[in-house]
Amino acid sequence: MNLFHVFKTFTKFILIVSIAWIFSDCESELNAEKIIQKSIKFHGGLMSWKSISSISYIKQITLLDSKGNLEQEISQKITHGWNPTFTEMEWKKPEGNYRAFKDQSGIKLFKNNEILKNSVLLKQTKKNLDGALYVFWQPYKLLDKKAKLEYFGEESLLDSISVHKIKVSYKASNDDDIWYYYFDTIDFRLIATRVDHKERKSLIFNETVESKTGLYLNETRKSYFLDSLEKISYLRAVYTYEIKRLIKN
Repeated sequence: MNLFHVFKTFTKFILIVSIAWIFSDCESELNAEKIIQKSIKFHGGLMSWKSISSISYIKQITLLDSKGNLEQEISQKITHGWNPTFTEMEWKKPEGNYRAFKDQSGIKLFKNNEILKNSVLLKQTKKNLDGALYVFWQPYKLLDKKAKLEYFGEESLLDSISVHKIKVSYKASNDDDIWYYYFDTIDFRLIATRVDHKERKSLIFNETVESKTGLYLNETRKSYFLDSLEKISYLRAVYTYEIKRLIKN
């Protein structure tokens, strides 16, 4: 028996096992924070996200009923700014033109350039403005320290798409929305989001991304209502985003 050949073969075996163990160990150490960091890296990187001073875009919303019939079309012009932080939204309704503005001093809502002070409308407006920023600025917003993150491991989304699943919640109350984020297991791009409202569940797929900003922000998304078995019931909404202006620091 050639001892040198045996030793060489054994050394190769140990090397292969060690490499496999290293990769396996790296995968086992994945957690929610690391997955989000990897996703942000795919979506342009942290420094690129932080370099944005303001961004303006047109958001088109198409709502459909359970039979696929057009229910409503909405167009919103939205601007997010940082240093100082603000969100502005403009939209039209049959009864007039609306503009909402939120900064550190509070919220202002205008209809045909006249200020509205209805507390119910202002509360809903705040929710809409916060939601616009939260949805558009993913996955970066998941770094929020207020977010409670739970990693559920890998699973097959809709029995066909291999993803990392992360649960995100923000308050202890059972009445608050619960979010689930699904990341590609290869490149960690953000594939889809599920939101569990008190009365329903929705699954939103990120269909295409834009190429103007270098951040691979959403360009088209489709939102589906889920049934009691968490299967797709029907297409509820289609969202399209068109970047109009980008200012960097």
